[in-house]
Amino acid sequence: MLLNLGNGYGSLKLEFRFRGTLFKVKVYPRLVHCIKATSGKGMLYDPTTLKACKAKETSFLKRVEKLETFSDLNLGGLRLEVTVPALTLQEAQAKVSSTPLLNLYEYLSPSREEMLPYHMGIKFIKKERYLANFKNLLHRAQELGVFRGKATKQAGPTRKHIIYDLGLAMGWNPGLRNNIWTFKQPQWWTWVPSTKDIDDPPEVQPTSNLKFKDPLSKDTHLEEIERCVKMYKRGTLWRSLIYNEGGKKVPFGSAQTQLKLANLIWTRFKYDWTTSCYLEKTPFKEDDGTHQGTSQPPKKLDQDLDKYKIKGTHMVPEGTFLAELQGTTSYRMTSGYIKADGNCQFRVLSKIIYGTQNRHLNVRTEVVKYLEHHQNMVEAILATKEIPAHPLLSRGQALTFRTYLTQMARVGTWGDDATLSAAVSIFNLSLVIINPDRSYFEVNKVNNPPQWHALYYTGNHYELVLKFNPRA
Repeated sequence: MLLNLGNGYGSLKLEFRFRGTLFKVKVYPRLVHCIKATSGKGMLYDPTTLKACKAKETSFLKRVEKLETFSDLNLGGLRLEVTVPALTLQEAQAKVSSTPLLNLYEYLSPSREEMLPYHMGIKFIKKERYLANFKNLLHRAQELGVFRGKATKQAGPTRKHIIYDLGLAMGWNPGLRNNIWTFKQPQWWTWVPSTKDIDDPPEVQPTSNLKFKDPLSKDTHLEEIERCVKMYKRGTLWRSLIYNEGGKKVPFGSAQTQLKLANLIWTRFKYDWTTSCYLEKTPFKEDDGTHQGTSQPPKKLDQDLDKYKIKGTHMVPEGTFLAELQGTTSYRMTSGYIKADGNCQFRVLSKIIYGTQNRHLNVRTEVVKYLEHHQNMVEAILATKEIPAHPLLSRGQALTFRTYLTQMARVGTWGDDATLSAAVSIFNLSLVIINPDRSYFEVNKVNNPPQWHALYYTGNHYELVLKFNPRA
């Protein structure tokens, strides 16, 4: 239980004869009952799809939030259960009462000879350490992309095992299920995040010595679009930047891969993409072959983030769990601080704007009003054909501008690129969005803003990123 924190300790199941009668004894932490009170039988079944994995993530966040409300006394202690064959309850009580089996001290420090073989060791763990350990492991799983991906994708053995391990870290009693790590790699919480899906086999990169590029070939242009156009990831989807009629950079497209996004750009602009898109490299010009786009993890993320002068950890209450932002030594991200109830984008914006999450509905209302008068900001979402089942739609429903606004106005509807951009415009914000693969991008309205705020986006949930300031 409790995975790396438990060090092999857990529940016990004993069977032995006492004066000719067979007794079955279970000894387990009261924490198990608290888990069952919040989770039911949720950990008995593995997720089969990424949609189910994401539901597990939301469930974990809600469960740990509830467990934080339990007192130390309720979470601590042990529970003893003794089972004995008997015709009536009174007979069972008489048999058990004649034994020391319900006396916990006889297991911890046996005074009777027949109890010596069942001498039991215990390990004490503070509530704060227990919760911090779980939040840290959940954060590591989020960084590794366990909960990211297309909803219909099948969950592989690595994903299932990590999610099961998270249940153990929370305190779920494994019972008869085997939790032995059977993979050749070291334990998953020591892995380094990457852009590769955690269940995918290693990729073999093709090589080519072909130098000539036909300027009239669609394939050539797709290759150059991928190489030169500014592309960035939002969760699991790739986006790009184009120029609108006013010459401002605006988001465009939404696709599962860079190639699919390049096809969207080609379909929209054809040969004019070189003047319509925001470019990071000069098209059809030889370079050293390296790609410096934001899809690659920066080597020194600390230095990159320092230029934004991000606010410090004093912005959140003392005692808030802070996880180290991978790839940095000076930055932390909150974990479980922003409530995971479908409003996390609006909650994190509310925290930045008003200093509290509780005004997320105010932010949502202002954003929807703004989008109602700026339909062009929603066009990329309305036009995309890369997402077969949009989260705002029921089966068979068409995504129209009016449907979009109606659904987005409802509490619990996830925010998206359009709502984030609208909030930036309304409240004059400057944001740095950091992905689990350590890539990042800016969303801002003015040049050289006096204050930047950083957000961490897992693909399903937002948290704050803050400069680490040790408290006095």
